[in-house]
Amino acid sequence: MRKTRRIKLTSAINLRDLGSLQTMRKGFLPTGQVFRSGSLSKVNLEDTRWICNTKLFRTYIDLRTPKELLRDGKPDLLIANGINWLSIPMDSRESFKLITKQKKPKPSDYLDCYCQMLKLVSLPLRTLLELIADGSGLPIVFGCTAGKDRTGIIAALLLSALNIPERYICADYALSTRCLRQNLEWFRPHWENKGISAIEYARRLEARPATMSGFLLSCKKSYGSMKNLFDSLGIYTELISTAKNSLSKFTVNCL
Repeated sequence: MRKTRRIKLTSAINLRDLGSLQTMRKGFLPTGQVFRSGSLSKVNLEDTRWICNTKLFRTYIDLRTPKELLRDGKPDLLIANGINWLSIPMDSRESFKLITKQKKPKPSDYLDCYCQMLKLVSLPLRTLLELIADGSGLPIVFGCTAGKDRTGIIAALLLSALNIPERYICADYALSTRCLRQNLEWFRPHWENKGISAIEYARRLEARPATMSGFLLSCKKSYGSMKNLFDSLGIYTELISTAKNSLSKFTVNCL
């Protein structure tokens, strides 16, 4: 897996290309088509111009809740410059109650939260796959506030549907640790509001491969297979196949 997938902007964090990940059929996801990110609500004019001039992405699926939008704002500059912004909230507050009450949440706590959040993924994941399948939404980016938990789950399920091996899915998830800790100051209001130290908050930004591996294992155990899980979410084989075919147009190697 290439280490150059990260895209550094001065006004956004944890943005990276999901392209170049190898599939089970030894093909590769095409670069420049599907991205994951933290919030893009504060993207400045310089970064907005660069995004638009390079045509980095056309569509932005925003997983933040109305409360987060009220607190941090909409991506007004991106919208004003023609980016198609779709607000599809994943309200994970109920799932994260256990973690928000603790100063030092354990990896197992995050695993439990991720499993609970599975009930929230149907609409955003299906919409993402539909836009990929249609092709008109590409290139596309999706993200929440930090781009780690909700974004991580959607990314993992998307990559699983696209036949990316688990080891690469977990490795991609783990990249958030470095991306977020290098931008720790972005989260100062969060740790001050919680009354914890920067070091304690940095622990919350750790994305351990074992956590994502445990989540995927739980999905398979609960539903028997990933296909059964996708069927239960209303995401059927035909849609997934069409999405693969759409992406395959951008690469010489099949998905």
